[in-house]
Amino acid sequence: MILGSSRAYLGLNPKDDAWHGKKVFNIAAGGDNIFDSFHKLKHTNDNTEIREAYLMIDFFMFNTSRKPYIKKEYEYLSSILSDENLMKKNIISSLFSLSTSIDSFRTIKNQQSYSEDFMNFGLPFYDAVFPTHSKFLSTERAFYKVHYRNYSMSTFDENSLDGFRNILSYARENNISLIIGISPMHTRMLEVIDISNLWNEFEEWKKSIANIIKLEAGETRNQFRLYDFATYNKYTSEKNPQEQKHINIKWFLDPSHYSRNLGSKIIDRMLGTQEIDSEFGVEIQFSGIEEHLMNVRKERKLWRGNHPIDFNEIQTMKH
Repeated sequence: MILGSSRAYLGLNPKDDAWHGKKVFNIAAGGDNIFDSFHKLKHTNDNTEIREAYLMIDFFMFNTSRKPYIKKEYEYLSSILSDENLMKKNIISSLFSLSTSIDSFRTIKNQQSYSEDFMNFGLPFYDAVFPTHSKFLSTERAFYKVHYRNYSMSTFDENSLDGFRNILSYARENNISLIIGISPMHTRMLEVIDISNLWNEFEEWKKSIANIIKLEAGETRNQFRLYDFATYNKYTSEKNPQEQKHINIKWFLDPSHYSRNLGSKIIDRMLGTQEIDSEFGVEIQFSGIEEHLMNVRKERKLWRGNHPIDFNEIQTMKH
């Protein structure tokens, strides 16, 4: 099964050939935070035994100021989902709160044009067409001015990292292999994190993810794997479309959401079934997170030197 936010929802096709015949369900959804993913994993496993799960995480879904964890809401869902007479279809639909539905609608609305393709093994997917330069800019400005403003991973009584820790603990106790991917974003979005004065927190978040995995894995280290796709590389550095020109852009729907084409590369990397560039989807060893972050900083410096127009355009958002 696939868990995550709209990035996994739109980018990972459960019928992709890269799965090599595996029966895969995608229950990621627009607006899902890390607590949503935990409860989906738990309740799905309560009804259908899960042996393997793919969790795509991103910095944004740990932002509790956007959508705080509401304990009563999840307790209510738990009471509904404990009813054994519920059909699986209702189980899946019951997992979505009103706020998630609103977030999902906004995500879909902002993607402009879609062709709907209802999968046999998951929720509907949508193919965006013709992303434009203005769409890139509007998404980047929205994150800078709204989504990353007042960013916080904790409220007065909850921490989103605890939600991640709960997922790993539950997976370990129930013998579920968990493959975790940090979702890719366009390099311009990485620059938006930087101008939002969140780069240090972004790195600390990645460190926390790696350390929690190390602690929860214990002696069963093969049960959990972590891949970082949110780096500067040839895929995330794809040239963004120019104004008024509907050029082919292969890897992204907008700077925050990757396409199914890149999703196939992600699947290949996490399954290890096909050789792809080692720079994409760096597997994080438990003791190698500091070296990895240092390499990302080096890649960032090179990218800025090679993409002065993109770099300067993002910088102007501060003024």
